[in-house]
Amino acid sequence: MNQPSKLTINDIAELLGVSRSTVDRYITQGIIPQPDMESEGGHRNYNANGRGKILDLFYSKKHQIPSEKWKVISFFNQKGGVGKTISCVNLAASLAYLDYRVLVVDMDPQGHAGLSLNVDPTGDDHDIYDVLLHGTPILDVAKPAIFSQRGAPMLEIDVVPSTVRLAGAENEMHASIVRHEFLRAVLAPIQHRYDYILVDCPPSLGLLSINTLYASDAVIIPFKPEPMALRGIYHLIQTIDLIKRPAIKLGLNHPLSLAGVLITDYEEINLQKAYIEEVREHFGSKVFKSMIPHRAHAQESRHHQKPLLMMSSEGKPAADAYLGLAHDLLGIQNREIPIKEVSHV
Repeated sequence: MNQPSKLTINDIAELLGVSRSTVDRYITQGIIPQPDMESEGGHRNYNANGRGKILDLFYSKKHQIPSEKWKVISFFNQKGGVGKTISCVNLAASLAYLDYRVLVVDMDPQGHAGLSLNVDPTGDDHDIYDVLLHGTPILDVAKPAIFSQRGAPMLEIDVVPSTVRLAGAENEMHASIVRHEFLRAVLAPIQHRYDYILVDCPPSLGLLSINTLYASDAVIIPFKPEPMALRGIYHLIQTIDLIKRPAIKLGLNHPLSLAGVLITDYEEINLQKAYIEEVREHFGSKVFKSMIPHRAHAQESRHHQKPLLMMSSEGKPAADAYLGLAHDLLGIQNREIPIKEVSHV
């Protein structure tokens, strides 16, 4: 049987047990050598005889791979309508699909993150307001996202929902000298129960958002390519820096990091391409490779209160994009990426 004469980037990803985007990053970092073969279509491959060399270099330099240990990740942008909530919800679904334990905390008084995951507090149900200000244990409030759909993937996601009651929380928080640490205090004791805790911020820089950023290890900034959007990101970065300074002074193990900029509502039009090129020029590798396509069936997903990977095949491009985002995130942290494809019902 003839052995293949070349190794593609996908072959190397399978060989090392990582994603393709992680292989690209290893090449940039010098963890593995540059491809040495040209092929049709301009793609560069490896000579199959160099397999041993690739593995030797990888294992000799593996200790140099930076490892980010992010547990709590928030989605934040002071501008509304950029895909913040739908991205939080669908990244949670993608991570759960990849067998990671996920908690979603809704810190937006609109409560859309919880509703999108079919968790709707009613009557005497507690919500995040009770956790923050009345001392209700967070695990007593967390509810499983339950989706009854034959043939749909099983997703284990817990949700701490929000209601409009949370809108009045900032006035009560102002009276406390630790007004910025309410959320961090309630998340700290339960972090060991989850692989990821994703938090949806409100689209404003009030105490709810500041609480979320103080509680987070990293933040994802959704970026909708449009006029003035890049200037808005600069303001967000300045805010993150303000949060980081006291964290470093307090000796926290994980001062707030920028996990990445997520391009949302993407269309194949020249004007958007120009904005995307500009944000990549300024933020480089901090811009996620996965981009969320325009519209992304967001309204349909919210209406049916389930994530995109449980939607019809029409939502597949968006579902695949969010699964790609999960791969990007796991690759940054050098975590295991199970090989799974989305099968739509």
